[in-house]
Amino acid sequence: MSRRDQPLSDNMIHYHLTLFIAGNGMNSQIARKNLIELRDGELAGRCTMEIVDVLENFAAAVKHNILVTPTMLISTPLNTVMIVGNLNDREKVRVALQSSMVES
Repeated sequence: MSRRDQPLSDNMIHYHLTLFIAGNGMNSQIARKNLIELRDGELAGRCTMEIVDVLENFAAAVKHNILVTPTMLISTPLNTVMIVGNLNDREKVRVALQSSMVES
C-alpha cells in the first residue's frame, strides 16, 4: 500500500472544517465539491463542516484572517491549520489534516 492509500489516522480525532469561498465561481464550486467528498469519504463520521461565503459574511473572513478564497481552516482540539486553494491536491490536504493533529 502506498503512502497515498494509507488511512489518514488510526485514531478517531474529530475535525471541524470551515471552507471560505467567494460566491459561486469555478474555484468555489470545485472546493465545495472536494470538501463534500472529503467529508463523505476519508473523514466520514469524523468531521463537521461549515461553508462561509465571504461575500455574504465578510466579518467571518476578517475574524479568521482570510485573505484569499477558497481557504479551508482545519480545526482540531490540538491545532488549527489553514489550507489555501480548491482542495484538488489531495496530498496537500492529507498533510494539512495530519498537521492539525500536532499540538501547537
